[in-house]
Amino acid sequence: MTSTHPVPASTPLPLPETGGEWSNFTPKGESRRRREGRWPLLLLFGTPIFLLTVTATLVGIDPPFYHSRCAEHHPEECRQLSNQFLQTASRLINDLQNAPAWSTEFREDQINGWLADDFEQNHALKVLPTGVTSPRVQISGDHFRLAFRCQRGPIRTVIQIGARAWVPKRNLLAIELETAQAGLLPLPTTYTRTVIEQFILDRGLDITWKRSGSSLVALVDFARAERQIILRKVEVKDGHLAVEGLSGRLAIPNTDYAPTAN
Repeated sequence: MTSTHPVPASTPLPLPETGGEWSNFTPKGESRRRREGRWPLLLLFGTPIFLLTVTATLVGIDPPFYHSRCAEHHPEECRQLSNQFLQTASRLINDLQNAPAWSTEFREDQINGWLADDFEQNHALKVLPTGVTSPRVQISGDHFRLAFRCQRGPIRTVIQIGARAWVPKRNLLAIELETAQAGLLPLPTTYTRTVIEQFILDRGLDITWKRSGSSLVALVDFARAERQIILRKVEVKDGHLAVEGLSGRLAIPNTDYAPTAN
């Protein structure tokens, strides 16, 4: 016997384009392709951002020795050390003008005390290039390091230059460049060379460069200053800077002197 109840019609499933819960459905293969397609974009934009972040971090780190040299003395101690430096420099100037020979020695803490006190107050703005502040030195063995804060636009860092110095012959100062960094990031030799060259030329002296193995050596010629001084010796050793020479006014014979370091 045939049933008289009507058979309900099938309800069609909604297709993706008609909306409903299927509208958010993405086949697994298509999702994987989209994820894989994002990697080139992440590499394209993410790598430069990562490198810039790392570079900015390295550039922004102060060398430990510089931080300690800036913070190790109270202002009153700096003033006392600065006065000691100035007294020694005053005796040297007097000897240059009146004595046949001259020599003097500065301690590292006296130099840094003077840089933090008298130099900062009375000379820094006239002597230092724009954007350069707070120079400090470290003397270790026969090596020295000069460091200073440097700001160029939004970039603020500490530049440090490591070197050795000696007098290979009369009135010729040799400065061998060993390291140069901005924070912890190595600097190209051309930058260091430009900084030193500009400073020397501004003092009215001549400078030439030569290679010694992998190192670059600046040769600073004091011949123009020969009427005032004859430089015989520059020694950097164990926290001290020593200089020695003769008065150029006394017409002392033109004699070469052996190097004080090599």
